[in-house]
Amino acid sequence: MERLSLNPYPLKRVGATSALPFSVADQIVSKLAGTTLESLQSAGRLFIVDHSYQVKYSKSDKFGAACTAYFFLHPDTEDFLPLAIATNT
Repeated sequence: MERLSLNPYPLKRVGATSALPFSVADQIVSKLAGTTLESLQSAGRLFIVDHSYQVKYSKSDKFGAACTAYFFLHPDTEDFLPLAIATNT
């Protein structure tokens, strides 16, 4: 969350018709967000941070995986929350 607060440049809203880079089981999204991934996307409440371009760089023990992550605005509370992470490894 600190990285998103201080340096939010990688965070992007997912467009209503954009292709999603990875799927998340409906029951997981429903449990966390109270709705579906498609509903979050069409409502403009789905965001992505995509660092998958880093997968081409040499791996080391000092740095994390080249992750792609979904975040969302909760429909009821309006909280900005993490939804799912794909490690791309």
